[in-house]
Amino acid sequence: RREIEGGERDKEMAGALDRERMALSQVSMLREENSTLNSRVQALDAEISRLKTRLEHSSSQLELASERERNAEEQLDKALSLHARQLGVRQKREAELEQTVADLGAALVVAKGKVEAAM
Repeated sequence: RREIEGGERDKEMAGALDRERMALSQVSMLREENSTLNSRVQALDAEISRLKTRLEHSSSQLELASERERNAEEQLDKALSLHARQLGVRQKREAELEQTVADLGAALVVAKGKVEAAM
């Protein structure tokens, strides 16, 4: 009976050793997987940091471009306003010049008439 009990105990011990070896193997595989995942997380964190920096740079460039665009629009509006004023002044001067030419033409006709009447 002791031999039977001893044999069973040896089988239990062998089974326990097998289970322990399998558990240790699984722990080793899980540690390796954990290490791999940690490396991947670190790589992704670095990528996120790089992308954040890139986004900040792009946002800054966008703000600068928008500011330049607003400035250009303001300058164009000022130039358009100045051009409109200058065009108005030119048209007024042309009208005055046309009136002066007409007045001179009329005065010439009158003067010519007086000269012809005096002859």
